[in-house]
Amino acid sequence: MASEDAIFRDPRNEYGEAGFVSTIKSITSPSVIAAVHVSFRPIADISALTSPLWAKALYYVTFNLGGLQSMRVKLPKPLHGWREFAGEVGVIVLGVLIALIAQQLVQQWQWRQETSATRDALRREAADNLDAALQRSQQQPCVEQRLKEIATIFAAHKAGEAINLRRSVGRPVSYYGRTETWQVEVASQSLSHMPLDEKLAFAKAFGNYENLNSVLRLEQDFWLRLNVLNAPDQLEPGDWPPLRQAYAQALSLSARLKIITADILGSVTLGQRPAQFGSTPDAVTLARREFCKPLLQHSALHQN
Repeated sequence: MASEDAIFRDPRNEYGEAGFVSTIKSITSPSVIAAVHVSFRPIADISALTSPLWAKALYYVTFNLGGLQSMRVKLPKPLHGWREFAGEVGVIVLGVLIALIAQQLVQQWQWRQETSATRDALRREAADNLDAALQRSQQQPCVEQRLKEIATIFAAHKAGEAINLRRSVGRPVSYYGRTETWQVEVASQSLSHMPLDEKLAFAKAFGNYENLNSVLRLEQDFWLRLNVLNAPDQLEPGDWPPLRQAYAQALSLSARLKIITADILGSVTLGQRPAQFGSTPDAVTLARREFCKPLLQHSALHQN
């Protein structure tokens, strides 16, 4: 069937109501005949106004291929035309872009605020660790003198001489700098928003601070073992070799801490100063003074 454009009327549409059929184009070929029917709901259909679909104008396209079963496809049509539809889509797209840009700006502002707060907290912790390094450095002469006295105790024991102590062996007063903020921020994303040089500076500094705390804890352990010397007359022969080993460890850690504290106070300050945010408690000051006093009756120390 071959024909020019013609106007047809469809007696019923998919809603069971009368409708109109617009232009039909019939296309013929040696083997396939296709007919396209386009229909829409009539405006005069008052019952459609009560339906939630009343504003949806649709094209209905029916394909008849070579006498086979027909296929009907719905094609959406903008209610007020394609030009107005394109304008509405453009407004929506523009609104989404503005919202995304605004969200990005807010996130950048929030990260700047959080990064600034993280930087300030890390610097406060740096000052606290510098204070710990300074306190240990100030005790270094007393630690070295006490280790010399302990060596004298071992020599007196070997020679069979009496060992007279004026006070307990004691131990250095250790203060451990805080690193909680650093540990938290390593697991967060604040550091990732800092410049690379700044991140490396913080990493180097807190690596040294954590190393200082670790060595200080080891030192405390060996000094606690050396306090067995507080009652030398009660020691058995088998007690002395472990004490000599503890002494050797304490001597080695003292030398190591001397290097660590000098390095921290000299090169990894992060622009901070020790004792910047507090003072030393009186009990700590008294304990340091006690540790610096002579241990043996015959010692001649520069501290009183």
